[in-house]
Amino acid sequence: MLVLLVAAGCGQNPPPINNPCESDPAGCQPVYIGSATCVACHANFSAWHSLHGHSQALKLIEGEAPQYPSSAGAPGVPNPPAGLAWTDLRLVVGGYTKYANFVGSQGFLLTDGAGGPLVQYTLPFLVSLAPGGFVPLTASAAATTPYDFECFRCHTTGPQSLAANGGLHQENRPGLQGTWALEGVQCEACHGPGSVHIQNPSADNIQIDSSQAACGRCHGNPVDPQQLPAANGFVVGTLQWAEVLASPHADFACTVCHEPHASVIYDRDNGVRNACQNCHPTANMARHENKVLAQGDYAEFLSCRSCHMPPAGRNGSSTIIGQARIGDTRTHIINIDIMNHDFRAMLTADGQQVARDANGKAAVTVDMVCLRCHNGGGSAFALDLRAAAAIAEGIHNPP
Repeated sequence: MLVLLVAAGCGQNPPPINNPCESDPAGCQPVYIGSATCVACHANFSAWHSLHGHSQALKLIEGEAPQYPSSAGAPGVPNPPAGLAWTDLRLVVGGYTKYANFVGSQGFLLTDGAGGPLVQYTLPFLVSLAPGGFVPLTASAAATTPYDFECFRCHTTGPQSLAANGGLHQENRPGLQGTWALEGVQCEACHGPGSVHIQNPSADNIQIDSSQAACGRCHGNPVDPQQLPAANGFVVGTLQWAEVLASPHADFACTVCHEPHASVIYDRDNGVRNACQNCHPTANMARHENKVLAQGDYAEFLSCRSCHMPPAGRNGSSTIIGQARIGDTRTHIINIDIMNHDFRAMLTADGQQVARDANGKAAVTVDMVCLRCHNGGGSAFALDLRAAAAIAEGIHNPP
């Protein structure tokens, strides 16, 4: 269960805010006050959150490159797309962990659908082995793709659609089809508006929801949690809720494994509550103990997740080396299909969904597991699908 530390007795007063609930907290409609206010009583959570991808999900551009936490060592986004200056842009979406998209000064998402410059920036040194740089982001028409509610609802705090807010556009920019209270996924994106809570800190006047569905509002399809689409031979990389439901951990809340305030990428010691072997203490490392995957500039000390949570998902980049398929997002499907199958066996016949068995479970194929390392392009010896499947069958029970 996610525990909220309330502010009663905390050592410092929160900073002054323009809070309409101060004079009448009982009868006031709560408003958003920003994560900077929360730090006074929740310093540990705020420090963790500052390194989390949630806090960096959307950046306002004020004429210069967006800034990301220096302590994280994130490479950031060095330049705008070719032919553009930072003054031509208003927002950068992401740019902290995997890739960045750009929103122009009129609020439209930049695309290269009409043959313009490459406008999606992929960060270097990803698990996908992407070298970093600009790549295509196609759409039906360049410069006229709105940044609408379905896009920004998971990158902002307090989002509202045009239908909900009476037809308002953020900053009166025509391409921003809706409004939000704060950029990024701040504390109140999950806990709700905090103006009442700051006056009377109590778990009764703030949202505390550690269910799968709470995370699934953005990391899944809240209308149909079982939807697990695929594209280009990879799992769509934003639907972890559906992956968990298709895994042996279907009854787990996300917070069983994750500390939701801390990053598993830039602050892993705090970001992981339970590693695999906390629950599987007798499981061995299948002859991969103390091994390192080294390919190009990427290195990874192998662990349970290297095989059972391979990068079978794709958000912004992927690499294909022979039969090996490497995405940029680790899957939560967990199960491995150890037969002599490639990725097509993981998908439905049309390639649009992840296939499930009679119990609703899915499995990742060996081209995304074994061949990720054993493809001849790195430090591991090469295997083909047949050899990988033969070895995988008894990998945890060596002779």
